Amino acid sequence: MLSCAGRNVKNLSPEEKPHSRQDWILLRAAHFGILPSEAEKRDLLIREDTPFREEDEELKKEAALIWRDMCALCHGIDGDPSKSLLVEPKPKKLGGFAMRMGFFFGGDAMRTAIYKIIRDGKGRMPGFAQKLSREQMWAMVRYLERM
Repeated sequence: MLSCAGRNVKNLSPEEKPHSRQDWILLRAAHFGILPSEAEKRDLLIREDTPFREEDEELKKEAALIWRDMCALCHGIDGDPSKSLLVEPKPKKLGGFAMRMGFFFGGDAMRTAIYKIIRDGKGRMPGFAQKLSREQMWAMVRYLERM
C-alpha cells in the first residue's frame, strides 16, 4: 500500500482535499507567520531547475492528497495504471524497482525532468503550473520518489 508521511493514502479523510495554488500560498503564509505576498514571493523563489528539498508533514500530506485526488484517477492509487478505468492507453507504471533505480542513477536530472512533466504536462497529461505552487509540484516529485 502506498503511504506518505506515515499514513496510508487510502485512509485519508474524504473530506480532506488538496489546496488550490492560491489557497496553498495562504496556508503557507499562516504556517510560516508571514504575509501572503511574502509566501507568494517565497514560492516564486523556488527554482524549477534544481530540486527543492525542504519538506514538513503538512507538505507530505498535501502531496498525498494531490496524488489521491488529481493523479490516481489515471495513474492508479498505488502507481499501477492497470487498476484505472479512465484512460487508454494506460500511462506508464510508477513506483517500484525501475523507478527507484531511475532516481538513483538519474538523480537531480530525473527529479527536474519529472517536475517539468508535472508543471507542463506530457502527452494526454495536463500541466499543473496554474493549479499548483512550485512547492506543491516539488512535493509531488518527492512523493513519486517514495513510491
